[in-house]
Amino acid sequence: MTEFKTKYIAFIDILGFKSLITKAENGEVSIGEIKGILRDLGNLKFAEELKHYRPICPESEHIETDLSFRITQCSDSTLASCEVSPSGLVHIIDYTKQVVFKMMKKGIMCRGYIDKGTIYHEEDYFFGTGFHRVCKKELTADAFKKYEEERNTPYVKLDERVLDDLDNCSDQCAKKIANRFIKRIENEAVISPWKIFELLMNGMAFNEEAAEGIRAIQSDVEYLRAKVREYISESNISVMAKFDHYNEELDQVLVKCDEAIALSQVLKQPFPARTLSDLTKK
Repeated sequence: MTEFKTKYIAFIDILGFKSLITKAENGEVSIGEIKGILRDLGNLKFAEELKHYRPICPESEHIETDLSFRITQCSDSTLASCEVSPSGLVHIIDYTKQVVFKMMKKGIMCRGYIDKGTIYHEEDYFFGTGFHRVCKKELTADAFKKYEEERNTPYVKLDERVLDDLDNCSDQCAKKIANRFIKRIENEAVISPWKIFELLMNGMAFNEEAAEGIRAIQSDVEYLRAKVREYISESNISVMAKFDHYNEELDQVLVKCDEAIALSQVLKQPFPARTLSDLTKK
């Protein structure tokens, strides 16, 4: 039976899409590139795959087999919703992380909001107070703003109600996995696709091969930085303010890379040449 439901709702919007379309109409960007961006923005396969298996925390509590996961894409924005459960929570966060990271790889910055509210959502239709609330919140999201007047920072922000559910979640698997891709500063939290690089480094053994892998991550980071610059106008102060946020996030990844490479070099030294201070100093 179709009905209104209380669900987790994610709304993600491409920043600078109008400028991108103008470039396409002027022949600077191909229609194929635009299609590729919009295809990755929707990430429609995510919901389809959930009908067959849940790749994250398969033992986590859920209501429906497919988590009532629905995705609707409309031009330069995408709406996703799912049931309120530990499994639903970790999957809406994972979906959002995937979308934002795919957009970043294509040089696109995003803004969005994840909330909990009432919605009727099937693939072709969606309406409800939850949808209106998440759209309103997305328009004014200013997570990690650097000055009082700054608005529309390039992050997908999590509502306090979603954070409360996560913090009070008794499912340790769902809680741990969800927090892997969340960055918090004081009482604000956003989806952080940049943490993917940190996880890659954590999974490496500290040897010469790992150092090479970390250098590859550094190259990937610089590639992403250059890719985002391709689509922005450096004369636009507002756009550059948003890019500064991405720049800082990528710089933080590079700092962690440098620290990891330095540690791998220390660990190459035979004991006792390597000391405890070598391992702990920054």
